[in-house]
Formats: sequence, structure tokens, C-alpha cells
Amino acid sequence: MRLNIPLATILYAVCLVFPTPTFAQTIIKLTRASWGYLIVPVSINGTGPYPFLLDTGSNSTLVRNELLDTLGISCKTLTPVHVTAGVSYLRHTVAESVTVADLSIKGLAIEGIGADQISRLRVSVQGVLGEDFLKHFDILIDNHAKTLTLDHGFDLARSLTGDHLPLSFSGMRSGHSTVDRLVLGLNLPPSKATTHFLIDSGTNYATVFPSEPMPHRGRSMPGATLRTFIGNSRCRIDLVTLKVGTNTFPGSELASCESVTRDKVDVDGTLPTNIFDRLFISHASGYAIANPRFLKPSRPRY
Repeated sequence: MRLNIPLATILYAVCLVFPTPTFAQTIIKLTRASWGYLIVPVSINGTGPYPFLLDTGSNSTLVRNELLDTLGISCKTLTPVHVTAGVSYLRHTVAESVTVADLSIKGLAIEGIGADQISRLRVSVQGVLGEDFLKHFDILIDNHAKTLTLDHGFDLARSLTGDHLPLSFSGMRSGHSTVDRLVLGLNLPPSKATTHFLIDSGTNYATVFPSEPMPHRGRSMPGATLRTFIGNSRCRIDLVTLKVGTNTFPGSELASCESVTRDKVDVDGTLPTNIFDRLFISHASGYAIANPRFLKPSRPRY
């Protein structure tokens, strides 16, 4: 999972803001790295931008310790951070500002992450932009256009149509809820029980975390490796049909991993955003739209 695009290209990526005559959203151009990872330019305390992994699956924004040291930002305490496949304890501090394009969140708590941890993802970034930042906006991830749209209001939501899929913003681990999680309930055949998937732009596979070894769900593929900040795990890949609202995704790769079981995580599985052409998340109203369509402006009547 090496980064195919030169790091210099990412470091000097331009944040593009595309004004529209009708809506006042901010559209940020993303860079696609190897294995489909999306890279977003982020500024910390007015410096940057730096290449960050766009990761709806992390409930915290993470910054490499080396960058924090360069910026003179000290970290003294440790805090738990919920990421794909578990929890990691990282250095805690507060940034004066975290900025994407012209949108800033002041006084955002951030976590310092070691180079050895972030290098496990095999992508050259200076940090991870997590849900604690993204939750302040309605967002649209467009995988074809490679853009991220952020909206402080309701104009973006009003411009889109499609099935409203209810979201939860918390998970459950060891009897305790976790915050800043994007959780969508789906049914995996043949079970009729609801599986709680974390919507995760920082992973490449739909993944389930079973309480016990799972039976095969159809045609099986060779194993793969789930790479996370807390280590790697060998996984079995099955090809299944996923249904998200009215959208059907036949031949989707579903991973079940050796060392990651449901008791270690706060969700039943992860759902990668890269399976969608576009994905809209309304943090304000608590729903998602898979592959939304834009409404045509109404014509005035005379």
C-alpha cells in the first residue's frame, strides 16, 4: 500500500473552492493515494497545508508527533482514540485551529501519533482528519470527482435526493458508548439481524468483527491484511452482495479477520466509503444518502 503520488505533489496540493450561484458550500480537491486512500490538505495553527488522511473511521484528528514538535505544540497526557479494529492511546493536546480550505475549527482537541504507528498504513501523511472535525459540517465525498464538500448549513442537504439512511453517532464497547462515530445499520444475508457498520473512509474493505469464527459467505478469495494504527491482522475475504438502501453492490469484498473480534471494538464492522460513487453525510440531521442525486433547480413560473 505504497503512495504512488510523489509526496511533493501532495504537500503543494491546492485547496480549491468552487462557488456556485445557488449554494454556499466549500469544495476541497482531494488526492487519491494508493489503495484508494483520500488525502486532504489540512493546516494546523495557520501553518501548512499538510497532507492528511481523510478518515471518518477515526473519532479524533491525529497529528504526527514530529510535526507537533516542529510547531511547538506540547502533549502531556494520553487519551484513548477509537480507530478501525480497536483503541489506541495517544498523546493529547489542543490546537488553536485546524483548517481545511477556509473552514476552521478553533480549540480542537488533537492527538499526537507516532511515526511507527502511522507508517503501518503505508501512506505518506502528516496526520488523520477525523470525525471530531468533520462532525461540524454536512459532508459529501465524491469518489469520481475526488472532492470533499463541506457545508455549515442546510443548502447541500436540500440540493440532494435519495434514500435517507438513519445514522447513529456513537458505538458501544465493553458496555460503554463511544462518541463521534458514524454508524449505519445494515443486514448481511443470510442473517436478519442488524449489523452496525462504521462508515470508514480510511479503510479499503468492508469488514466484520465476529464474536466467533464466521462461516464462508459465498465464493472465497485469498487472504488479505487489515492494516491499522494498532497492528496488522490477516483476514479472509469473501465475495458478498451488500445492500445499502436501494443500492446493491454485488461482488463486494467482505473481510473477517483473525485477531479482531467484536469484544475489542465498538461496532460490528466497517463500511468503506470507496464503494460509493458519492456519499452524503448529514451530521445536522442524522442520516446518510448513498449515491445521492442532485435536484434540478426549479424553473420560475410566469
